[in-house]
Amino acid sequence: VIRSFGGNIGWEDSDSPYTVESKEITHHILDRNVIRDQKESREYIQPQWVYDCINANILLPVADYAVGVALPSHLSPFVDSGKEGYKPTREQELEQLKDGSAPTKEDEEMDGDEEAEVMDESSEEEVDDEEDSEEEEMKELEKNAIKKASKKKQEKAQANDLSQTVMTKKVRRVYGRMMHGIEKKKEEAQKLKTKREKIEGKKQKTKGKKN
Repeated sequence: VIRSFGGNIGWEDSDSPYTVESKEITHHILDRNVIRDQKESREYIQPQWVYDCINANILLPVADYAVGVALPSHLSPFVDSGKEGYKPTREQELEQLKDGSAPTKEDEEMDGDEEAEVMDESSEEEVDDEEDSEEEEMKELEKNAIKKASKKKQEKAQANDLSQTVMTKKVRRVYGRMMHGIEKKKEEAQKLKTKREKIEGKKQKTKGKKN
């Protein structure tokens, strides 16, 4: 796979074009959480990094794929999120990386330090107020999402009633099955979106309490 994209490879054997000690090696792929005789001149990564780079068509930051680190979600290149109606968080992160707008690990660490300093200067009452505010915002987002989905569903139902009046029975049956499939996909996408927002909200709360 690596050779197909212009890379060179070596392995731990006498017939490898590179020795284990070679300084030409830039990335060392490991499928176990043990690094023997670590070299500072190379990156130690898990195999998923290779496939995610290929699918994203860019060289991804190695920090998320370091040995022993919990790997990010692996996205299938055969799924069209536009048609599915749901875009995973990881796909959004990859799009930001391609645009150059995603924060680096160093930026995240600096942001974490700054947040810690602000939290140290704040009182416990202010922290509680922020958490209450986040909960209210999450509830408001859920309410708005449900209202919008309900309104769209009603509008589509009215449009469908009008269009079905001029359809034959056979066409109506096919059309009905097709619309049922589309609505089911949208409902699943909305559930995933709401679930993701709740998880992200909990992460923010946990992060605030730790700081």
